[in-house]
Amino acid sequence: MTDEKKLHETLKEKFDDFKADVDVHKAEHQEKDALKDVEKAAKAIHAAFHPDKINSGAYGDTSGHLHFHLVPKYREQAEWGEVFQMNPQKRFLT
Repeated sequence: MTDEKKLHETLKEKFDDFKADVDVHKAEHQEKDALKDVEKAAKAIHAAFHPDKINSGAYGDTSGHLHFHLVPKYREQAEWGEVFQMNPQKRFLT
């Protein structure tokens, strides 16, 4: 057996093991539940703060977990029509 064939067989075996450990049905339900929670939070923000709109973002690249930002936006604010600022007081050196 060539090295390439051995590598292919090893990767296939590892992938099959991985697939056996993942409950795809459960993961789909968790995703739907998370989005329902985000929707509930957005409705609560609307009810409490009466924004003109809510900007949302889903992140997970630096924190190691997926999380959502829900930011109420108002037409009279400076950021209207722009992406919300995560750290508006942050200073950058040029």
